[in-house]
Amino acid sequence: MKMKKLIAPALLAGFVFGLLAVMSSAAPGFPQEKEKKDVKQPAAKIFIPKEVRDVMLQGLQARQTRPDIPFTIFKSAFLPARDAFYIIPFLKIKNADLPFMPAAAAQIADAAVAPVQPKLRAVFDVFLQFHKMDNGVPTQIAKEVYIPVTLEEDTAAYDPNKEEWYSVAYPLLPGNYLLAIAVTTHDLKKIGMQYFEFSLPDLKSYTKEMDTTPVFFLKNYKELPAAETVAQLHKGCFRYSIAQFSPSIDNTFAVGDSLEVFFFALGAQPNDQNKYDIECQYDVKQGDKEAIIFAPAKYETPFISQPLFLKQTLQIKKTDNNAKLLLSGWSWSKTQSGNSIEAKGDVKNISTASLKNVEAVVTFSDKDNNKISQASVLIDANPILANQSSTFKITGDFNPAISNATVEFKVQNGEKIVNSEERQESRDLPPGSYTFTIKLTDKVSSRTCSKTVDLTVK
Repeated sequence: MKMKKLIAPALLAGFVFGLLAVMSSAAPGFPQEKEKKDVKQPAAKIFIPKEVRDVMLQGLQARQTRPDIPFTIFKSAFLPARDAFYIIPFLKIKNADLPFMPAAAAQIADAAVAPVQPKLRAVFDVFLQFHKMDNGVPTQIAKEVYIPVTLEEDTAAYDPNKEEWYSVAYPLLPGNYLLAIAVTTHDLKKIGMQYFEFSLPDLKSYTKEMDTTPVFFLKNYKELPAAETVAQLHKGCFRYSIAQFSPSIDNTFAVGDSLEVFFFALGAQPNDQNKYDIECQYDVKQGDKEAIIFAPAKYETPFISQPLFLKQTLQIKKTDNNAKLLLSGWSWSKTQSGNSIEAKGDVKNISTASLKNVEAVVTFSDKDNNKISQASVLIDANPILANQSSTFKITGDFNPAISNATVEFKVQNGEKIVNSEERQESRDLPPGSYTFTIKLTDKVSSRTCSKTVDLTVK
């Protein structure tokens, strides 16, 4: 079974090319914020109004929050931006705490046209104030950012009690920071405030070790025509370069789901041809017990995206001392036409005598193991000699209630032949709490590191 990779390898290569081409040559910030050399600059713009700025600074030392508009910063991420990093804080805000109001209905000239469903609109502002930290104490302001926000919701789908998550990305130089973030009504009568400390590493500092950016499991991905040039608030996703990512925020998956892991390998080194050679070993554990061990994967870019099936391969072994046959490698499935069901496998004569007219009998049942149908066929080798192997294939009518199947053997006169069984079976990872582990090896520098992420299957 093949899994479609969400992020195209060509795009990952493009990320790396852009990163290497301008490494150590760019200043942080979005393009319109950068200063031009030899040009006299106008007076500094006021990005944050005095009312908001005063609240930010008053609560700075004690990290005193303000609940006019309650929200939380529940996690963060960072990804490389040339010689800087994009810091990406994630916010949760309840719909009822934002100023949603009925939007003005559009005028429809043609009475025959169905009326447009009414919408709710929230207009508010987000302000970011980044402070540099020195020995745990906030010092000078590094950046101030103003983000006007307009959200729309269908009136019928709007749930005031639902808590949505949002993200914003902004590039900064490596260092330790304190972020003061305010969510305000447009008239500034309500000011919600939170503080968040974070550190951004220096790519050049990785001379002996490796690390990774925070690990995400992606649910969806979309390539954009151009990169963002101003900071924006995004609902249910985050933007980075020319891409929009929708991650699993709580790392919770349903039985049968697959996942795509995404991160950047910090400290990986290119070879003399400017190519990377990174190997990753992934596994899933439940406590100390291995649940899934994936085959090692190799990458030619430090931007790593890997789809993985959450399926276990189990070794099924049933032994009977009186067995004359050994069943191995059998399976059943619906045929391509969808009208039939097919079972096939391999069987070996482990007795000391040949066996004639051996039939394989497959019983199909529902999820409660109630019998639905049965089909039989002579195995291909007749007789099957001692120590000889043979194949068999049975085709029967498909029934959508079929959920299980078993196979046994008999001779044509009805006498059952005892068999043992050794085979592999693929099953979905069952519900439970697990630990996902990544072990990285940079083949160029011989550096290694490992990361663990908790995940839940429900």
